[in-house]
Amino acid sequence: MDNLFQYVLHYVLLTIMIVGALLLFPFFPKFVLFLAFFIMLGIAIIISTREDTTQKESRVQRVNEVTPKS
Repeated sequence: MDNLFQYVLHYVLLTIMIVGALLLFPFFPKFVLFLAFFIMLGIAIIISTREDTTQKESRVQRVNEVTPKS
């Protein structure tokens, strides 16, 4: 549940962008298509350059934590 507000904000902004694109598409179809392409490209670049700070726990570590030690 970390960053729940940030996730909600991202979904609200994404919904606004989709609705805006649908409303603008009949009047400016090429503009909307180029805008959607560049937004997707930007998101892909941001995701690929972002460092993954979460450390994944191996299955052995999880088993060792669950089983009682004698």
